[in-house]
Amino acid sequence: MNPFEEALKLYDDSLKIEKTTEEVTEEKLTQDPVVQTTLPEAGTYTQDDLVENDAAYNVVENYMVDRYGLQSIEGKTKTSIVDSFLNNRRGVSGGNTVRGLREMDYLNDIRNSDIKMARTAKAYELYENMAGLFSKKTSVAEKAEGIMDYTRTAILDPINLAGGLIGKIVGGGSVRVASKGSQMLALEAMKKKAASGATKEAVEKEGKKVFKNAVKAAGKKTQENVKEYTAQLLGTRGFKRLAQSGAMKEIVTVTSIEAAASVGMEALYQNSLIETGVRDDYDRLALGAAALGSVIIGGVQAAKIITRGELGPKASPVVATGPVKPKEVLKQLTEELIKYGENKMPITEKWTSRVNKGRELADQDSQFFVDLLLGSNDKDGNILFKGISSIAAENNIFWIKESDENVGNWVAEIIKQSRPEDLDNFVKAFSKATGNKLRQISAKKMTPEELANTFSKKISQAGLNLNALKQVADKNSVSLDDLEIETFLSDQLDLPFGIVKRSEDELDPTKFEKFLSLAPDVIQNNQNRAIRLLVSNPSTSALNTIGWGANTTLGSISDVAMAALYAGKGTLQKIGFMHKEGEDGFRIAGELLKSTGYKAKLMFDPDMTMAAFESAMARNQKAMQELESTLPGGVENTTKLLTNDKFTVGQKIVGQRLDDAVDVIQTLSFVKAQDRLTKSIEFVSQMDKALRLKFGKGWDEFYSDPNAYKVMATKEYAAMEALAVDKVQEAIFSKSYKGSGFVGQVAGFIEDVRNIPGLGLLVPFGRFFNATVDFATQASGLSVIGKMGGLYADKTYKELGVKAGVAYGLVRAMTDQENENRNQGLGLYQTVVDGEVITQQYDYPISLFKAAARLNSFYRRGETPPTELLEQMARDFTLEGVLRNLDSTQKDVGTFIYHAFSLELEESKRAAGKAIGGIGGQVISAGTRFLEPVNIAAGIIKGKDGRPIDRFQGDKFTNDAFRYIDNILPAFSGEKPVLQQAAKGEADATSTKVMGIRPIRLTQTERVMNMLSLDTFGINAARKIRSQAPEAANEYNRILFDVIESKSKALMNNKGFRNAKTKDQRIIWDKILKNSQEAARQFIKLQFSDIGDTVAQQYNITRKHSRKNIDNAREELGLSEDIDKLNKSQIIMIQEYLKAKDTLDTIRTNRIMTGN
Repeated sequence: MNPFEEALKLYDDSLKIEKTTEEVTEEKLTQDPVVQTTLPEAGTYTQDDLVENDAAYNVVENYMVDRYGLQSIEGKTKTSIVDSFLNNRRGVSGGNTVRGLREMDYLNDIRNSDIKMARTAKAYELYENMAGLFSKKTSVAEKAEGIMDYTRTAILDPINLAGGLIGKIVGGGSVRVASKGSQMLALEAMKKKAASGATKEAVEKEGKKVFKNAVKAAGKKTQENVKEYTAQLLGTRGFKRLAQSGAMKEIVTVTSIEAAASVGMEALYQNSLIETGVRDDYDRLALGAAALGSVIIGGVQAAKIITRGELGPKASPVVATGPVKPKEVLKQLTEELIKYGENKMPITEKWTSRVNKGRELADQDSQFFVDLLLGSNDKDGNILFKGISSIAAENNIFWIKESDENVGNWVAEIIKQSRPEDLDNFVKAFSKATGNKLRQISAKKMTPEELANTFSKKISQAGLNLNALKQVADKNSVSLDDLEIETFLSDQLDLPFGIVKRSEDELDPTKFEKFLSLAPDVIQNNQNRAIRLLVSNPSTSALNTIGWGANTTLGSISDVAMAALYAGKGTLQKIGFMHKEGEDGFRIAGELLKSTGYKAKLMFDPDMTMAAFESAMARNQKAMQELESTLPGGVENTTKLLTNDKFTVGQKIVGQRLDDAVDVIQTLSFVKAQDRLTKSIEFVSQMDKALRLKFGKGWDEFYSDPNAYKVMATKEYAAMEALAVDKVQEAIFSKSYKGSGFVGQVAGFIEDVRNIPGLGLLVPFGRFFNATVDFATQASGLSVIGKMGGLYADKTYKELGVKAGVAYGLVRAMTDQENENRNQGLGLYQTVVDGEVITQQYDYPISLFKAAARLNSFYRRGETPPTELLEQMARDFTLEGVLRNLDSTQKDVGTFIYHAFSLELEESKRAAGKAIGGIGGQVISAGTRFLEPVNIAAGIIKGKDGRPIDRFQGDKFTNDAFRYIDNILPAFSGEKPVLQQAAKGEADATSTKVMGIRPIRLTQTERVMNMLSLDTFGINAARKIRSQAPEAANEYNRILFDVIESKSKALMNNKGFRNAKTKDQRIIWDKILKNSQEAARQFIKLQFSDIGDTVAQQYNITRKHSRKNIDNAREELGLSEDIDKLNKSQIIMIQEYLKAKDTLDTIRTNRIMTGN
């Protein structure tokens, strides 16, 4: 008999089983050898005995299968299985929050299964009765392994990370960033100006002025803070640091948080022993010991403080400056002006008018101002006159667009700082050189500020002079485009284009952007706040860290691969006597490897890395603005300051207060910390690599050089910083892909949808989607074709090719594991971590690689990937995934319009309610998601099992809108129906999801469907049933699971089925599913056959008839309530009506066909 025939026989036999699942389970319990076998005496056995003693090992194996599934034992030795068992128990008993919460969820999951509870109790008791770790019976190797398990589980506990971050805030162990408050200062100034009766333009000008000055002042303050922090950190070494008050506060805070968490987890651990009957009551002494054990983590934090600053950057841009002498510029300019007058006498005219505060020369004097800016040379190139640009550079004054404004104002600021006596000398030299007397209008002496205003006004009006300004920028500075500082202020000051960088041919806003500008800012700003709150959750912070970690690791692997290529090329060049070229190849390879190692060091010293990053951002305000404006994933982090009469200033201040509250929430949910950590490591490492490749010096060596400030004023250095910022945005999936051309416009549309009131909440992450498309394009190698078409100008063909090659290699390496996962019934994005099956569906780009490897696993086995698998990948990685929520709302809106025009008032009313409710519910749930950790904690304290409720039953809007606070609100007290799923049974509780960890306790049915790449939600009751009769749908799902689970278990235990081709497995499964569904429909009739029970009737009528026909029947019969509120006789009346209608329709159509 071949495997296929064997599996078919198994299917036929499974249909003959008449015993219920409970009866089979009870029979198995009485036959279980574990129950009938005497275990070793308490206190006499160790870890090795669990492997060697069959009775003890059987307890372990049964627990592991129940707890984790068949993948926990298949292909593994007894020793590794026991190791996994003890690692879990030590983690739980040691107070690890992740392991403890997952074990609590597991106990809640099996509470109604006597057999699993009995096995779990045996396993718990087996562990509790082991000989002590430091007893004489325990070997040295066992002691070492146990100590390692306990140490690892303590140090890697996420609660320690949270405690460390809070401790640093309390103890002051981090750089104080002084960038906050600029908006509020500007708003207060505007409010004061408006109260004086000033015009709107004057109010706006005042706001810009104060905001700009506040930003500059904040940057300088941050630089001072970095200096202070660096000096304090590097000036005190070893145990002396612990004597500082800040260090002690930090240690005490971390220890206190750990103590509270340890006591809580110990209580949960003891509660699990009481529930399983291993212990009768709580051990208060153990609770106290758990609190005392937190001292260990305090010691770990002390070690972190001692080593802080030892591995990370030792230098930063803040110290890379030279002596600045702005007061010398005008004096030296006067000397040059005297020379200029002796060599060249331009034809000039007198001052003719005043324009604002400035006095203006006639147009013929434009060339004079050009020379004043740039200087003048003779035909042989000899210097006749040094302009302001050269003199300023000689005095270490450079125009850096990122930290200053336009060049004209920069020059004006230099003039304003001049000494009065130098101004007098300049006026004399000017008059002599030009024939103009600057005081000709009045006897009053011209002040430095007046001269500065005159100069600024002149050069900002003349086109020729503006070209001269560009030459100043090219000569003195690093400007990458010709936009002014208003680009930096635009998102705060409501200028036309926000923060998006555009090329010259894109300066007109698109029609779509003009449409978006019509929306009141109050809606856009509050919607943006709701989106920021939506991501204010520790789970989002964890996912963003995972995504960045995977992306930056891929980049590092690509750098190593690139180094290998350069080294190989260098070797061949040397062999071919091209020694110079070969040396260059080896140099590049060496610098890439050094840079990769430096990045690793940055991760081990995040404090100094963030200090270096803050220093760079304080110096480069434009870079700071670009990185500050978005959070990882492309979530905008700013709101506008001015709104051109759409708002009063007072209302804007209220908005700023709301933004401040959102900032606090994001700090508490670790969004800010994660954002700073990932950006700082990525930026510093990218700059380190660029500096090494360009100048042969890494970050520390470059910024420690006393002449670094000169290089930092060059255009090349600016290009490095700009590219580093761009790469940071790319690494954290926040880069904007707006641009000219079709691709750029489509990308821009996707990103801008988030600004549409209402719909933006349903499609909030357009920028993240664009970033994932770009990542997939580069990973697939399609980027090479894109570069041929003009894309990826910032990357070489070699870089793109290497990255694609590394990605393909990673997919191939993952394919074998995915093949094994599929054979064990793990789903598309599921993997095993510490024995637990978790889903990585949201861990992009890991999910992309897993999907590609799963796809490749079919090709490797000579099979065609199932259509369902391809469809799921399309849903998850294309625009369909982004529009998933929008699609539902679109359908509701479309349904409303259709029924409204059809004058079907009842249907149109319902559709309108769903459309509005979908958006409204999203607003509330987004705004309260940050409370989810508190909600989960409240559920644990109340003793709830944490299972998801069926949100279709009851008020769906309320259930959806308040899903993140339903354990907190009194309105949700009492029993709620648990969500039932046909492939899962009762939905799993996942208390650790707030930490970014989503465990999956797979049922046998889920495993079978995962093997076949089928959607496990696909066998649930149809949506039309769920929307009309939610209780009936939920009960049907429960019954179908009870029917099909035992048959699925038989399939998973059959090697013939598991080794068969997918198409043959599907034939077997389809037959089992069809019969199981029919059995479930029969069971629902039998189980709900009481006189007053309507569940069976609700299910049957909604399964057979459309909602429209049922509603028409209700209307005809005068029944106003929905189907799930009607009694049995009313439902039967509707059924008979519909049956009669079908009969009449059949008679009518027959008459038409027969001509009668």
